[in-house]
Amino acid sequence: MNTKILIGVLMLFIISIIVRIIPSLLKNKINIKLIENIEKNLPTSIFIAMSSYLFITELNKNPIPATISIGLIFFAIYMKIKNIILIVMSSTLLYVIIDQFL
Repeated sequence: MNTKILIGVLMLFIISIIVRIIPSLLKNKINIKLIENIEKNLPTSIFIAMSSYLFITELNKNPIPATISIGLIFFAIYMKIKNIILIVMSSTLLYVIIDQFL
């Protein structure tokens, strides 16, 4: 298996543990408000980090579509749009359309 793919799978596994398993184990031991705050903000933070990583990777191949699509992602986050699936689909569609016409 490719090393980059293995690292990606490992990252997603660790993120899943941080977001789902650890909070359920610590619910009685630490402040519930803190856990709710982590559960609310951590997925968005991880999404931003992964989007930035993908942007850096795509910047070498297709800089214009990558810049515009990541701009759409950051604009959606700035506008407080919480539907991450919609953001990913929109930015991917925009990337593909721009890549086809440039």
